[in-house]
Amino acid sequence: MSTRPVTQLDQYWIVATGPVAVVLVLVTPVIAQYCPAWLLMVWIQLPVYMIHQCEEHHGDRFRLWVNNRLGGGRELLTLRDVLVINLPGVWGVNAVSLLLAAFVQPGLGLIAVYLTLVNTVAHRAAAARFRAPNPGLWTSIGLFIPAGTGGLLTINRASEGNLTMHIVGFGTALAIHLDRKSTRLNSSHRCIS
Repeated sequence: MSTRPVTQLDQYWIVATGPVAVVLVLVTPVIAQYCPAWLLMVWIQLPVYMIHQCEEHHGDRFRLWVNNRLGGGRELLTLRDVLVINLPGVWGVNAVSLLLAAFVQPGLGLIAVYLTLVNTVAHRAAAARFRAPNPGLWTSIGLFIPAGTGGLLTINRASEGNLTMHIVGFGTALAIHLDRKSTRLNSSHRCIS
């Protein structure tokens, strides 16, 4: 047993992400047999996001891109930051959104849907700002736009996406992304050894 399991998790979480995403996609037809379409669209946000994470974080691409492009070589994002952003901040939020949608209020599934859509906007804005692609851009466009739009339309069609739920979903997703950005900017004041 390693004496530093957290460090290994920090470094290697992305290795499991692709296979787990494949398994989640493979069981989706079974889930579809038992779930209404709107709940299936909430479910699908997680494996779609995980596929995106593979493009974004393979080879530590996103963290290095942030540190070089935004930090000018300073460490704005650590391996631990990336882990916390992606496991509790993406996987956890998607899981909670799915559970809330299934057991509390179906419109709360919009949290997961807006999480993907807000991320798409962030990737596209960064691409426009730097006039170059960034790690995660292609899957955010190719997967997030259809999955997010499909989720919005399906939840709305089921009359579960009222204005309050859209505000909660969008507001939560935006707050999560702004908190991530704030964390990166605040971490730039750390002493790098």
